[in-house]
Amino acid sequence: MPSNAHGMLHCTKMPSPIEILNEQEVDGGWIFRIQVIDDDGTLQGRDLHLSWADYSMFSPDGATPPGRIAEAVMLVILEHPGSMPEVSTLDASFPRRYIKDADSRIRARI
Repeated sequence: MPSNAHGMLHCTKMPSPIEILNEQEVDGGWIFRIQVIDDDGTLQGRDLHLSWADYSMFSPDGATPPGRIAEAVMLVILEHPGSMPEVSTLDASFPRRYIKDADSRIRARI
């Protein structure tokens, strides 16, 4: 583990395997174009729809940027490979249908 000049250990945060390339407001919410870095280093593009209803559930006061919620949703999806259907556009509501305690897992990452 890296240490500073005083011998104190410090942790470095691992970079996110997710990069939001584009955020577009659409009727009823947002569509995010997301780039995902797989374990083998390859890049895959995915689209994620975040509805206003899901946004309000994860950010009742409206203070959390929608992109932060989209990133948290994708992190939970990536932690459970094979649990989601293969579709061209993922929806932020999918994890709660396929992953146990998904909403609390997403909230923990926001």
